[in-house]
Amino acid sequence: MASSDPSQTPGGGFHPSPRPSSWGVQNVRMVAAMMIVQGVLEGMIAFLFAVQAALWFFVVAQPAKPEAPDESFMPYLSLISMASVLIPSVLHIWAGIQNFSFQSHTFGIVGLLSGLSSVYSIWCAPTGIALMILGLIVYLQSDTRDAFAQVEAGKSPDTILKMHQR
Repeated sequence: MASSDPSQTPGGGFHPSPRPSSWGVQNVRMVAAMMIVQGVLEGMIAFLFAVQAALWFFVVAQPAKPEAPDESFMPYLSLISMASVLIPSVLHIWAGIQNFSFQSHTFGIVGLLSGLSSVYSIWCAPTGIALMILGLIVYLQSDTRDAFAQVEAGKSPDTILKMHQR
């Protein structure tokens, strides 16, 4: 007896129905919230790099032993590390706030891509890369771009979300 379920193939295998076109729109706020959280975490790491730089400046100011290696570059290395995490931190928080209300689609993509520079900190790399991949999957869908355009044209984000409910 043949099944009337369209997701069942004649051979008996199960094939899930394709993802609804509104999947991206429904996940924009989730990605935006995750961007804010990622930005706060990166900000904390940037603070630790700033403390490390201050400590290195203190260590470098101490008289060095003659056989000690030159460590005068270390405070500057810590400052570069801080900047490589602080810039994406600010971009993630700012873009997340904007994107939560479906504003600045392009800035959201820039914020997601900026997470690559925080890979240098190691601690933020796994979540930053995962967020970038998920965010790009959501933000590069045509229905998501259309939702941002509709908000730009004057519709409210809540109206857009109601239109794209499953």
